[in-house]
Amino acid sequence: NLAEALCMKIILFTNSFPFGNAERSFLQHEVKHLAQTFDEVLIVPNSRDGELLPLPNNVTVVDGQKYQPIMNWSYFFKLLQFANFWKSGKVRYFLSHTKNLVKRASQLEQALKPIVDKNTLFYTYWWEDWTTILGVLQPQFPTNKIVSRAHRFDLYDHENSFGFVPFRPMHLECTTTVFVISEDGKNYLQQRCPQLNVQVEKLGIQLSKEMAPIPENDAVFHVVSCSRVVDVKRIHFIAEALEYLDFPVKWTHFGDGALMSQLQQWKAKAPTHISVDLKGNTSNDEVLHFYENHSTNVFVNASSSEGIPVSIMEAAGFGIPVIAGDVGGNREVVNAITGILLPRDFDPKAIATAIKELAQHTVDARFRTGVKAYIEHHYSAEKNYNHFVQTLSTMNKNHQH
Repeated sequence: NLAEALCMKIILFTNSFPFGNAERSFLQHEVKHLAQTFDEVLIVPNSRDGELLPLPNNVTVVDGQKYQPIMNWSYFFKLLQFANFWKSGKVRYFLSHTKNLVKRASQLEQALKPIVDKNTLFYTYWWEDWTTILGVLQPQFPTNKIVSRAHRFDLYDHENSFGFVPFRPMHLECTTTVFVISEDGKNYLQQRCPQLNVQVEKLGIQLSKEMAPIPENDAVFHVVSCSRVVDVKRIHFIAEALEYLDFPVKWTHFGDGALMSQLQQWKAKAPTHISVDLKGNTSNDEVLHFYENHSTNVFVNASSSEGIPVSIMEAAGFGIPVIAGDVGGNREVVNAITGILLPRDFDPKAIATAIKELAQHTVDARFRTGVKAYIEHHYSAEKNYNHFVQTLSTMNKNHQH
């Protein structure tokens, strides 16, 4: 069927997008670009919690969960051949996880059968469970290529809560191309899996035309941070760093999480030179609106682990200088042009020192224009997602001939 052969169809597998906010900052722009290039975009989320975000007309959500899950033992034994968890001390957990994956695979198989044609491209947004499931189903869909993005816990063994990525041997066998979001990720994979086709496709943000207002020289120094309040983000490092400063400072934090009550206790006892505004859970649009309308001296990220932090790009995209540690892909965004990159094992005092070093630059219009220009050059959603989607569509076309 010629019409079918020429119809470019892609299926995107997500954790929750287009429901709720968890993957929204990553995927809302990318999906628009997919929809402009592919005739049909289907999205298969694992969870459907939260409200459904608006989508372009040719994007449809597939509900894999309406099908009866079947325990297919041949899939189960196939998966065990690729198991890399025997030494993990969590074998019982993983055997039940494997059964769960098999049931999801049986549901997905039923959902995909009526909608997949031989050229449909399978694209997993995270290089983990969905990729495993598609690997199990590969014999059922032998002509469909599987590609994946890889970010952080789905890429680096040491960043995964198990200390390894479950079923990695399966992913290596079934994935045609892995798209990592940083050069760091590419180096990591090429050293370990030289046979794998790895390409860098950066994330991007919707760039504002506006600069954040430039702070007055004599105004109270304003520090902003934006992340979940959980261990890995080390928000307490920022709090401690501000205690070292010998001038008045205002700190605004966007985000909520398990350690929020500790942060509120700290705020109640904070030294008098620090005023603290904990904004809690805030929508992405409100955060961007804040940057555009409030003068901010510096954005601080104290995280001990990152893929490439969109939160840093968003602040820097308004010309706000950044301080962050040399973890994950941070060094690709934070440098002498955009702010100060701290050594990997930095402590709160190092943040305080960096704030003092950067202070003069934060009120300098030329420096701030340079910060914005760097982000525009490297992390424009328009540029980066266009490039990525063209790469995908070329793969899809090559595949058709």
